[in-house]
Amino acid sequence: MRRSPILVIGKVAVVLACAIALPAVAADGVELLAPSHGTTLLLRKGVPITFTWKADSGPPQYRFQLSLLSDFKDLLVDRELAQTSTVVRELGAGRYYWRCAAGGRAWSPTQEFTVAVVDRPSRRR
Repeated sequence: MRRSPILVIGKVAVVLACAIALPAVAADGVELLAPSHGTTLLLRKGVPITFTWKADSGPPQYRFQLSLLSDFKDLLVDRELAQTSTVVRELGAGRYYWRCAAGGRAWSPTQEFTVAVVDRPSRRR
């Protein structure tokens, strides 16, 4: 068993740990890029969100889905696309889930992100 490195500063011991975030890639090679899993987006009302992904191979045809539910039983967006990005407008505050598939193959792993809507800052006088 490998132990975590420990750094001792004076009388305080600090355990150093490292986590590596691996991209969500489906078996057919679709990698979801943005928004990434666990991200919180601070947006003004009406600001669009661009979803991007890449595929290692396969036909340039994709299916994109966005939902408030992790099981995708109630879809907000369901699009067939020929490019590796799409823009969604008017998302309110909340937690969202998205996924993509290439050429009718398996879905990518689901990405979850949160939208927090912020008001415009007031102008100083």
